[in-house]
Amino acid sequence: MTSVDKSSQQMRPGPVEFSIEQTLSQLMSLAEVILVAVDPEGRVIYVNDRGAQMLGWEARELVGCNWAQTCLPPEIREFSSRLRAAVLAGQWDRGARQERPVMTRSGERRWIAWRNQPLLDREGKAVGVLFAGEDVGATRAAIAASSEQEQRLRAVVETAVDAIITIDERGIIETLNPATEKMFGYSAAELIGRNVSMLMPSPYREHHDMYLRRYMDTGEARIIGIGREVLGQRKDGATFPIDLAVSELPLPGRRLFTGMVRDISARKQLERELLEISTQEQQRIGQDLHDGLGQELTGIAFLTDVLASKLRAKNVPEADEAKEIVGLANQAIDHTRALVRGLCPIRLAADGLVGALSELTESVQSVYGIDCRLQCDIEFAMSDYSRATHLYYIAHEAITNAIRHGKASRIIVRTQDLPQRRAELTIRDNGVGLPAERSRPGRGLHIMTFRASALGGTVRVDPVAGGGTIVSCVFPLPVNSGESTEEERST
Repeated sequence: MTSVDKSSQQMRPGPVEFSIEQTLSQLMSLAEVILVAVDPEGRVIYVNDRGAQMLGWEARELVGCNWAQTCLPPEIREFSSRLRAAVLAGQWDRGARQERPVMTRSGERRWIAWRNQPLLDREGKAVGVLFAGEDVGATRAAIAASSEQEQRLRAVVETAVDAIITIDERGIIETLNPATEKMFGYSAAELIGRNVSMLMPSPYREHHDMYLRRYMDTGEARIIGIGREVLGQRKDGATFPIDLAVSELPLPGRRLFTGMVRDISARKQLERELLEISTQEQQRIGQDLHDGLGQELTGIAFLTDVLASKLRAKNVPEADEAKEIVGLANQAIDHTRALVRGLCPIRLAADGLVGALSELTESVQSVYGIDCRLQCDIEFAMSDYSRATHLYYIAHEAITNAIRHGKASRIIVRTQDLPQRRAELTIRDNGVGLPAERSRPGRGLHIMTFRASALGGTVRVDPVAGGGTIVSCVFPLPVNSGESTEEERST
């Protein structure tokens, strides 16, 4: 055991001798920061390898040179001299960190974040200044790029024609652009801090917060991430059609939502005009069929029937063939009348829209053998033939969908009055209901929505508790809804 201990003692290394000055010099050379020491006159007495390399010099070449004259831009040399004097006098902020440029040997500017300390001798007297710096050029470039990008984005937002609104999880407006003020008639001060629902009419106003809460709780999107056409409301209460697209902006600890709003009033007006032209052309064709082809076929059937009677009186065999021609002519008349009724359903009905809807429901009962009824809680006179036609075809499309896709056995068509001079047309069925997954609205719903927008109204399709579907079209009543137009009085 003793011999083992002696062996261990013989193998134990003795104390290592090293030079503190040399070690410090090595550490300073390895440091990633720039270290420069100058004497009271500003001459370089030391620079580490990192600093010399960044400046494009050999360390030995800089020693003895005037630091400011050799490595600083002209505009900060006087400042550097004042700073050096302040550090030597002990009149400087020990925690200060200042970003100032240096000049490399090739004339390139590099930005350095400096900290300054006095060099003290054994008696504590300041005999020079030590500058310790970190290259922040890349950081400054990134900040500048970020700032430039921010300025560009701000310019895009500020000059955008569309309204851009940012809200929080509660629907409170946080930011908006000038287009929002112009579009809705509010100032930014009137909107920021208020709920965005103030920019919507009923029923969107009442449903907005519910949709937002549902999305936050379940992730079910009704508006978020889905562009849709809705109505906006200006400060003066006027409503107008808008195209709304909402996207989510997740942030650490919170979520924001950005809405892009486009006023589509001009587009909707053009669509209405095109639809009116189409409707008028449809009416013209129907009227021509009724007044032209229908009358001509009626005349042919009458004359042929007279001819058949004469031939029968003379016992001519061709009398039966003439009678067959009469039957074919009457069939053609029936087909023509059906075409005319499809093209002009309102014009041919005795009681306008209500009469046309009544004939539609009776026809559905007769053809399909299902229970289809009309309930009119209001007897409004639809003075505008075009508006009445839109409502008729909305009901027609909804009934068709209920029969073909919903497999309904009972359909109720209802008109009712609403507050604020509005009315509602609903079509409720007891069919199989809406499919669980709807990737996008079908063509029928798109057409109904298009026709409702031409009325200045909206269409919704919702499931019915216990099974079935209800299609609801809410539309404004014109001020003169009780008056008939010259066009109506002439029909």
